[in-house]
Amino acid sequence: MDIRSKNAMVMTCVFIALLAVSLGVRKFVLAPSFQALEREEALTNGDRCVQAVNREIEHLNSVCLEWSDWNDLYEYVENQDQAFYDANLGSKEYFRTANLPVMCILDAEDRVVWSSVLDLDRLEPIEIQAFPRDAFPAGHPLTTTSHPEGYINGILLTEHGPMLAASRPIRTTDSQGAARGRFIIARFLNDKTIEALREQTDVEFTIWSTREPLPSRVPADFATALPQDLIRTSSDSLAVYHTIPCLTRGDSLVLEATMPRAITRRGNEATSAAFLTLAGGGACVLIVLMVALQRMVIRPLALLTQHAQRVGSTGDLTARLAMVRTDEIGTLAKAFDDMTERLSRAQTSLADASRNAGKAEVAAGVLHNVGNVLNSVVISVHGVRQAITKSSAAALTKVADLIQTHQQNLPRFLESDPKGRQLPEYIVKLSEAVRLEQHELTRDVNRLAESIGQITDIIQSQQRNAGDAEVLERVDVVEVVRNAASVLQPSCERHGIALELDAPRPIHTLADRSRLQQIFVNVLTNAMQAVKGVATDQRTISVRVGGDQDEYWFEVRDQGVGFEPEVHAQLFRQGFTTRKDGQGFGLHYCAIAARQMGGSITAESGGTGKGATFRFRGPIRQNDSRMAA
Repeated sequence: MDIRSKNAMVMTCVFIALLAVSLGVRKFVLAPSFQALEREEALTNGDRCVQAVNREIEHLNSVCLEWSDWNDLYEYVENQDQAFYDANLGSKEYFRTANLPVMCILDAEDRVVWSSVLDLDRLEPIEIQAFPRDAFPAGHPLTTTSHPEGYINGILLTEHGPMLAASRPIRTTDSQGAARGRFIIARFLNDKTIEALREQTDVEFTIWSTREPLPSRVPADFATALPQDLIRTSSDSLAVYHTIPCLTRGDSLVLEATMPRAITRRGNEATSAAFLTLAGGGACVLIVLMVALQRMVIRPLALLTQHAQRVGSTGDLTARLAMVRTDEIGTLAKAFDDMTERLSRAQTSLADASRNAGKAEVAAGVLHNVGNVLNSVVISVHGVRQAITKSSAAALTKVADLIQTHQQNLPRFLESDPKGRQLPEYIVKLSEAVRLEQHELTRDVNRLAESIGQITDIIQSQQRNAGDAEVLERVDVVEVVRNAASVLQPSCERHGIALELDAPRPIHTLADRSRLQQIFVNVLTNAMQAVKGVATDQRTISVRVGGDQDEYWFEVRDQGVGFEPEVHAQLFRQGFTTRKDGQGFGLHYCAIAARQMGGSITAESGGTGKGATFRFRGPIRQNDSRMAA
């Protein structure tokens, strides 16, 4: 899969993840919050209905107060003045207008002085057991109270339905003197009264008496449960239940307040619109980012990769990228052009040297050795591409979505919204991630520079080798091995190969650094190719370096495909290879270079699938006339 496809896949995955998160937020955050708000509104509506009933009772109590604290009524209890009766009690139409079907005047012994219990529709007397015509019995709920002012108000259940009742002691207008009796009024809590209360509260509610069978939808535990637990939810409405105590012990009313689920419906409509806006905006940002990455990163990297592959496959070292850029990709392209330029000159020189000296294999050896390092160059380029593909810049999509979503109220979003308050810190962290990615890209470019330097060393060494000359210098064998291993480390990481190095102490000697390094690179490259054919968890290469006073050595042991005994005799022969894409130059070069350095290289394997071990041995030299100045 090329980087363009990977980038498209990653960005698409990010976009899908963003949509999934948005859906999750909508389902698990916004929807529950709308439902909670709806429940709170339902509880508030239930409280308003109860308060409306209580206000009606309080209003009745205030009417009762106007009558009970009246000098004329105070005198009427004593003398039953006919003029008072004719002026105030004789008109039944008054009771209909005031909606007072029940009015009773009692003396101090709770005997009925006068009472009116009417059917207000027909204005005819009716019988209600709670309002006897002769005397109220002891313990009657409207005559027995411990309140210091002596008034009683509340709900009284009767055989004709629940009634709102108020009872107050009869006193003078200035509330002086002993009470001469009790004034009682009551009105039915019927459909007409309930409808008036519905208009006041703008809430649909219903009331039942506990003396009657309750509808099945009423919760069985309504008498003991908390109001917030008494909410019945359906697809289109919410119902909350309250109990209203009555004046008679053990009796109560059940109030059911219902409300349509408008909050959830409107919330769903709003979140759906927001989700569609987010999806559209995210898609636009995704397209813009993909186009920008395509133009600024992917296309230049694709050109660089195609150029490297073309040079590697055709060997045309005259082709140049000539890419005019000032960023890391431009630096990499220029370095590659410089490398191919130097390689082209070296190839020309080697071709001349080969023709002059009759050593055609020199050019083949150079190309093979350079090819090993060039593989590291291509791998490093791939590492740069992967780093850009996994760049944290994709996280800018989330930042852009948040900003676009709240662009109309961005300051308030940044100050009050939990996500908004985290946005500046998130941008700082994102900046740090980009800085780390830049550091990794710089590291890969440095590795490329090291590989190019090694190619230069190979070329210079082969130029010297045209005359079989060996240039000696004092080297640390362990350092040479470590540096060479670092060149191939990116390739090991890419293929999941574990490279273990055991080099306990420095080993100093006079040797040709370039030849020694190239021997190790070829042997390690051969081991890497061998372990690619086994399972990932078995891809391990162990490198050991050691020596004594007379010689030094390094050993490369792999757990790869191995080889059979009959292959051993041909391993170091020119042109022999067990790989389809091999050329048979690497190990042959190692054998020649080892002999030129006065050393040797050997190989052994237990058979196919049992891995292999290559050992190089070289002499310890302290002085030599060929030592480089």
